[in-house]
Amino acid sequence: MEFMKDGDNYAIRIDKDENVFEKLTEFALKEGLNSGHISGIGALTNVELGFYHLDKKEYERKVFDKEYELLSLEGNLTHLDGKPFFHLHACLGDENFNAFGGHVFNADVAVTLELNFRMFDELIERKMNACIGLNHMEMRRV
Repeated sequence: MEFMKDGDNYAIRIDKDENVFEKLTEFALKEGLNSGHISGIGALTNVELGFYHLDKKEYERKVFDKEYELLSLEGNLTHLDGKPFFHLHACLGDENFNAFGGHVFNADVAVTLELNFRMFDELIERKMNACIGLNHMEMRRV
């Protein structure tokens, strides 16, 4: 992984065979980041995606173990239990030009991953919302 900062923005490259969440957490800790927005493109493998069923308050999960084009990755950095937490969604494409996506639980880089990260000054934390069964973003004003 390599990254460079330009103002409040970062360009990040995560390399082949590196785990996306491990490297993003390492990046957030090293830079002391509070919160922000992330987007990217590249190619992934061993991707675990989820679809949230509100009526059951649980995720249906599926692992995609081939190599896939990462058509779009969008997400944010917040904190959960005092630690950096990346909430990511992705759209993947396969060799037949089919596209599918969902909430990303895990992924490894198949070729390269190129990301843009825009940091926010304020700390955004996640707290449990019993109505939806998920830790959602808690906005607080300082």
